[in-house]
Amino acid sequence: MQCIRVNPFTLIWVKKTLSIAAWFFAASSPSAYAIFGVTSQSAPQAGASYARAERANDPASSQTPAWGQVGALGYGYLSPGILKTGRVQSVFFGSGSDQGKWKTGIDYTYSVQGIVSTQGQFREASFWWEAPEMAVGYKGFWLGRKTQTWSMTDDFWGMGLWQPRNRWDYLQVSPVGLMGAFAEIQTEDRFFSMTAYFSPIYVPERGPTVALREGLFYPSNPWPGSPPASIPLSSRDAAIVYQIQMPPLHQLLLNPGGALQMKVQSSTGFWSSLSYAYKPINQVQLGYEGILNLATYNADASIYPRVAYHHLATLEAGLRRNQISIWSTLTAEKPMDQKTPSWLTTPKLVPSTLFSSTARVPLSGSVGRKSAIEVSYLKRFGDRGGDIGPWATPGQSVFEPRFLFQNAVALGYRGYVPGFSENRVSSQIRWVESLSQPGSLLSAELAFRPTERFTWTLGTDLMGASSGSTDPSQALAEDFMKRYQAYDRVYGGISYAL
Repeated sequence: MQCIRVNPFTLIWVKKTLSIAAWFFAASSPSAYAIFGVTSQSAPQAGASYARAERANDPASSQTPAWGQVGALGYGYLSPGILKTGRVQSVFFGSGSDQGKWKTGIDYTYSVQGIVSTQGQFREASFWWEAPEMAVGYKGFWLGRKTQTWSMTDDFWGMGLWQPRNRWDYLQVSPVGLMGAFAEIQTEDRFFSMTAYFSPIYVPERGPTVALREGLFYPSNPWPGSPPASIPLSSRDAAIVYQIQMPPLHQLLLNPGGALQMKVQSSTGFWSSLSYAYKPINQVQLGYEGILNLATYNADASIYPRVAYHHLATLEAGLRRNQISIWSTLTAEKPMDQKTPSWLTTPKLVPSTLFSSTARVPLSGSVGRKSAIEVSYLKRFGDRGGDIGPWATPGQSVFEPRFLFQNAVALGYRGYVPGFSENRVSSQIRWVESLSQPGSLLSAELAFRPTERFTWTLGTDLMGASSGSTDPSQALAEDFMKRYQAYDRVYGGISYAL
């Protein structure tokens, strides 16, 4: 077989197709399906999820009994060519017990999902399940997957630095707990507490459901779309044949990590925490290699998943008083040096420093006491990195960025709608403005509860950017809002509380 190595400047298919993160990794092999899963739920929607310490102040958290719920949702994308999505979902949460010294906590999601084309033809079906928390504890020791408030800002902005994210689409996010052993101690007056974490294994963040068949990817999710099947070269098109070069599973799984957090909280409402971790980065790092097979005239695209480590430290301080919550965060990340083969092109991991300040203020009035406004500012300091390797273009990257926002502000409202008896109608509105590369995201949701157990939901997500392609495959090196500004959508559904 005669092969030649392809130059990156002549193969534009590289920049068209390699928006990959965990996307390609989830489709690698049957064993990868079983170990790492094939599900999704993610997103850069600021404020979409809160640390558990803040959920008690969220009016939406009291709308549904804590046992669980089942429901169905449908998503319709407004731009032509983007598939419509529907899913049937069962969500169980807050199923915990505290009997003497023994404790349990269970929080998981099961969903059956289907995709419908713009012509109304059913195309693909899949199912996924996620367990954000599933652990058993004795006194102050826990074993299993457990969510922990390592950083409220990391959860608020959905960055996924401390904990993996539960991904279904790129406009919804919730944190997923780390898996391992936890030890917690605190003083009797709860002024000081400390949490230690260690795990001998690595469970990465998972991406959208995809299948790899005969060298092509078939997603059952509109995010991030199907990569092209061919690339024009010279006088004719070359078919692209994708493949995942999976290392032995033990090289991916057996990667230990640990973290330590110390926190003080006074009776006046002031609190402060210091957290440090040395652990694998939650997102699988990928590299690629491209070869043009002259015998078959196919462009062979090989994807190589890898695990990278980082040092992570967060200093956080805030004040909770009279239902007002204010906090600021300073986070420093230092990725470890990568031992990358010279023939592999991969994103360069660079040190970063992040600053954020957030406030949540309740509104006055009989209904307003259960409503609140939120405002947050996020700024990242550090180089974007770009790619390194034989196919890298200086200062550019064909991979999705690890930080979806470099400089952004978020403003939101959540609470009940006045004028309805017994707080039957609630709403959530969020606006995110990217300041580094101008773009906006507006999310609005309205929930109506005709009874204590049934809830009807109607919502929309709208994105816009000052410039950039409306085709995600043409703008992979750009920021999130530019790549996906064509993904405006509306959705609706019904759920039943158990």
